[in-house]
Amino acid sequence: MPIRKLGSLLGSVSVIIILLCSLNLVTVQVARANSTTYYVNNQSGSNCSDAGSGTSQGAPWCDFTPINGQTFGPGDQILLARGASWNQQMTINGSGSAASYARIDAYGSGARPKIIRNGNEADRAIRMNDPSYWSVNNLEIGSAGTGILVYYDTLSHQGLQFSNIYVHDIRGIHQGDTTSGQNDRIWNSAGIEITGSVSFTSSQYALQNVTVSGIEGTHNQDSISFDWFNGVQSSDGGDGHNLVQNVTLSDLYLHDDNGPAAGCDEGMRLVNIQNVTVFNSRLNDEAACHSNTGTAGIIFGRLQNVSFVNSIMTNVPNTGSPDQTGFDYECCNDQVRIRDSYIAGNAGPGIEFLAVHGSGDHSTNSEVSGNVFVNDGYGGIERGGADITPTGIIRDNLYSEPAGLTTTAGGGDFSGFTLSNNLQATTASALYNAGNDYSGTQGQQQWSYQYSNDGTNWSNLPYDSSTGIWKPTSSSVPQITRFGMHPDSCSQCWVGRAWTSPSSGTISVRGRVLKGDIGGGNGIVARITKNGSVIWGPQTVAYNDQVGIEANVDNIAVNANDVVRFEVANNGDNSYDTTSWDPSVGYTALGTPALNRYYNGSTDHWITSGSVTSGYHLESTLGYVFSSSQSGTVPIYGCLNGGSDHFISLTSNCEGTSVLRTEGWIYSSPAAGTTQIYRCYTGSDHFVSIDPGCEGQTYEESLGYVLNAPQ
Repeated sequence: MPIRKLGSLLGSVSVIIILLCSLNLVTVQVARANSTTYYVNNQSGSNCSDAGSGTSQGAPWCDFTPINGQTFGPGDQILLARGASWNQQMTINGSGSAASYARIDAYGSGARPKIIRNGNEADRAIRMNDPSYWSVNNLEIGSAGTGILVYYDTLSHQGLQFSNIYVHDIRGIHQGDTTSGQNDRIWNSAGIEITGSVSFTSSQYALQNVTVSGIEGTHNQDSISFDWFNGVQSSDGGDGHNLVQNVTLSDLYLHDDNGPAAGCDEGMRLVNIQNVTVFNSRLNDEAACHSNTGTAGIIFGRLQNVSFVNSIMTNVPNTGSPDQTGFDYECCNDQVRIRDSYIAGNAGPGIEFLAVHGSGDHSTNSEVSGNVFVNDGYGGIERGGADITPTGIIRDNLYSEPAGLTTTAGGGDFSGFTLSNNLQATTASALYNAGNDYSGTQGQQQWSYQYSNDGTNWSNLPYDSSTGIWKPTSSSVPQITRFGMHPDSCSQCWVGRAWTSPSSGTISVRGRVLKGDIGGGNGIVARITKNGSVIWGPQTVAYNDQVGIEANVDNIAVNANDVVRFEVANNGDNSYDTTSWDPSVGYTALGTPALNRYYNGSTDHWITSGSVTSGYHLESTLGYVFSSSQSGTVPIYGCLNGGSDHFISLTSNCEGTSVLRTEGWIYSSPAAGTTQIYRCYTGSDHFVSIDPGCEGQTYEESLGYVLNAPQ
């Protein structure tokens, strides 16, 4: 498939910093006393006046004009009336403190206050200049070139919080193509945009400690963007990943971001950040219009130490664009991990590792583990381009991908990756993910939502349709949400998400247990049971652990109506016990493993149903073999000749060479749902092909017939 190229991600700092004289600078405002609450309400009967102090609900300000003339300090609050709406930019100057954040929030009852602009690309809803220690909450923002613009031209800022904000119809700037976008360092319009123009070294930062939670974004160009005008290096030649540090994004729902006709490149842009966790989030139908340079749910650039975990990435649509991927590892990344998430239905690959930015690029120490991949157009994971050799591990994933778990394009290969224990499901419908399957009906998609006061006897929780949470009608706990659980307070109280097997077979489970709330407490206890017997755990998760503990179990034999339950208890105190756990279950094809063809890039193909040593990359899956003898089948053997030529043989002594293993059993004559395979060679290298012409090389013999799909 075509490769997206965003060359300026490798641009030097001298290229991308604009002179200060070109910026839309805001005049320094008058300083004033701290710890004051200001009310803004333009609704009929509010008795508003911009001439007053705005410090009482009975005499609020009408609009943002007085705000735009203030410099705020610790403890100050700007409260907007619920039910009110404005078409005006709010400009924020000043900062709170670590002990006393400044705040923008809502007051009263009713719908969130709205800032809805005119739909022009130069419109902003809120502009924050060099802020530290601000909390922005409970707003609706729409119809602007950028919703909340956080702009830095100085270093060493701390502490931003954004929560419960709905951003929509933010569009108009595409790849810095407008004057206002260039002046404000906006690469793509975004609902929440963090950017600026700074010079920094590898030991400096512009911003630390950012939390973004409860954001819904739709019909935007980007919903959330750490932008920096498409990426910037440090002045001493570093990648620039230290520019923003310590970011947590959770409970995001970003969907149907379809931007302007000029192109919608992604739904979320993460660039120039170090130490990031994204969890409990859903991205669906992102990048939903054509872009000549490619589309992605999330783009990764200039990142270090990032985890996307317990989340969902689905349905990046076919817009005739390059990429069309869920996750784009674009440039200059280290230690970026995608863990225990559901990745499905994307028009391109679920994940794309690119190597298209020249020898100065790098993509190192990546991890793709514990995920579920289903029906992505170009397979689960694609390696595109050959400018560098990306490195990482791909392990313990469950998948049902018609194109295969791994695919290649543009000369790319997986030679820098280690692949292990990635299991194919029997069918796509045999894969279950708790977050994706979540509903308000007990038993739907085999999931039930339960609690126990003694750890043994379980009852179903009621569903609160107003909040979308499974919990008692009279209290908030125990509770189960799409991605999380919180136990009750008694010593034997457990809360559990139960999966009931629809049929007999062998299943695998995947998951990662981590704390959703790290504000305090003493941690939780987690376990997995089958019909009441513990099959994993119990494990204690510390109160502040947002890395989490893997909860993977293979080879679980189940009968119809067996119950596998994912359970959480308090650790003696249920304070702050909200826990993130998005388990997946799959009927795995352990009885018919894949027969894969690997290549070391120079002299040897290795065809096996098992694992290979480092240096070999997956070329293709030839089909599937039985793990035991079946009627009409013959065994095939993995052999090694002279230490350098792996080959497949029908004879048990490997034709006098070294016998490595029995690879499986294949049909000796044609059968429904099978494909014939052939042994071929070129020089001293033997390989197996489904092409009777041996891909233009020398035909040696027919081996038999492999299954087209696992059974």
